[in-house]
Amino acid sequence: MAISAVADKSVRAGPFGTGLQPPVIRYAALGDSYSSGTGASPYTDELCRRSPVTYSNLIAGTVVNGLPVDRPNLAACHGAKTIDFYTSQQPGVPPQLDAVQLNTRLVTLTIGGNDLGFSAKFTGCYLGADCSTIGPLATPQELYETQVKLTSLYQQIRAEMNPDGRLMVISYPSILPVTGEPADPQPTPARWPNLGENLILPERNAINDATAQADRMIRDAVIATGDSHVTYVNGLDLFRGHRLCRESGV
Repeated sequence: MAISAVADKSVRAGPFGTGLQPPVIRYAALGDSYSSGTGASPYTDELCRRSPVTYSNLIAGTVVNGLPVDRPNLAACHGAKTIDFYTSQQPGVPPQLDAVQLNTRLVTLTIGGNDLGFSAKFTGCYLGADCSTIGPLATPQELYETQVKLTSLYQQIRAEMNPDGRLMVISYPSILPVTGEPADPQPTPARWPNLGENLILPERNAINDATAQADRMIRDAVIATGDSHVTYVNGLDLFRGHRLCRESGV
């Protein structure tokens, strides 16, 4: 579901902003590397790896119900966890909740993967022994604890933004080829040989399973808020047909 399609007509102008003159939809973009734009250098902020071509910058100016979306107050930061919304992640990096003001009427967010330790776990799968034999990469206890933190965070964001605004929570995409999905073939020796050797099929399945579990957890955390202004956006299949190992470059 497109961001512009779910921002409703209650999202309207605010007195202050980050770029465009009112009337506009004031916008804060929060979260981790998936929202900061890690990987799309050069960065406007090297510490948090904030990219000028991250999705929040690309949707600036999009017209929703007659009003353009303002340039984002981009507070997302590489490596962020839920705790970094309440405290400084690094020296000179304010808590992300500081970016949410009463005139903020659109917030987008990706968060939770670092709370689950996905970066270290997935790297361990690639560099270490077969990680599919050690049990689930996201345990039920880890998923439960993270879901509780996410629900509380979503509620806190809503309490600090405009009551008529919209919080859009985006889940994580599967970037590895999915078993049985013809749009995303498995790695071959001719293409991505290191991926096939370092991440064998059971490991790729384990990573995809963990990503799908995180998707369900994020959806359930949104539902648990009981707030119709908090919207879950399914990001799981965003890269379908464009995952690693595609033979074409598109």
